[in-house]
Amino acid sequence: MKTTQHISKKIIHYLEKNSIIDPTIKDIYIYCIDFTLDLIFFNISLLLLGCLLHEPFMALLYIVTMTPLKMICGGAHASTQTLCSIISYFLFFSSILFSIYIESVLQFHVPKTTIFILCIISIIAHTPVDTPNKRYMPSQKAKLKLFSGIYCTMLFIIFIILKECFHEKYCSIILIDLIIIAINQYIGIIINRKEDSYESENSHL
Repeated sequence: MKTTQHISKKIIHYLEKNSIIDPTIKDIYIYCIDFTLDLIFFNISLLLLGCLLHEPFMALLYIVTMTPLKMICGGAHASTQTLCSIISYFLFFSSILFSIYIESVLQFHVPKTTIFILCIISIIAHTPVDTPNKRYMPSQKAKLKLFSGIYCTMLFIIFIILKECFHEKYCSIILIDLIIIAINQYIGIIINRKEDSYESENSHL
């Protein structure tokens, strides 16, 4: 986001000017601040959009489910930040509207708990899905897999509580988000295999 990049550069310029940070690694600071601000602004915008849709709690569930798991579990990434934003907002609106439509209009009952369990098993098994530009060490992979297991367990508890309270549409959005995460992981795995195959072919030339 251009706004967060501008703010990040202003902050780092001030810190650098006052000798608070090491100027040789200011780009790292800019990246970290930009990433944090972008994440905060994006999630706030989702909450505001959720309020406009009269579904603030569904927006909160989307954020609580998608944001941490996407960061922990990994998967495919958009080629540009603009494309990433478009896809992120599209998935947000689709998840909420689809959850409402399924429960309010179709009244479609599926074995949500079974699908939920299958999703978290798949997600934990494949965590983390790295990228060609970011490879994890074995110790990092083990730690992220543990984090994903803990977080998925927490989501399962929330899911069961909501289901027992007959809030089916809230269960639906958590389930849809998990399906999105799982699919994104598989896409990331396919992309990685293609990249690895391409690099292997080039190394033999």
